[in-house]
Amino acid sequence: MTKPWTRQDTQIWISQLENRIEDIRFYVDHTLYWCDERYIIKEQPLTACIMVTILWVCMMRKETISRREVMELLGISNWDEVDDFEYMLDERFSDMDLDDVLEEVLEKFSDYE
Repeated sequence: MTKPWTRQDTQIWISQLENRIEDIRFYVDHTLYWCDERYIIKEQPLTACIMVTILWVCMMRKETISRREVMELLGISNWDEVDDFEYMLDERFSDMDLDDVLEEVLEKFSDYE
């Protein structure tokens, strides 16, 4: 039998969401600083770094995130009109720190400067 959802359950759920957003904001800010230090200003590599950062944070928190959620966090218009599915990083990134992950992302953009 399932127990009824309580006010305390709602408070815990909201707290977890707030922590998730704070974690994502903290690491996105780190990524923006990291990219700025490397003079990464082109839209594609910058967006890729931010997107991977969001996915990495969720992976570290052992949470899932959907394509729509990522697009909404990035401020992409019409995010609610795209097909939705779970976004995830390859498991090999789970043992890497964020800076190493970002270095790998930038390797895909030979002309990021």
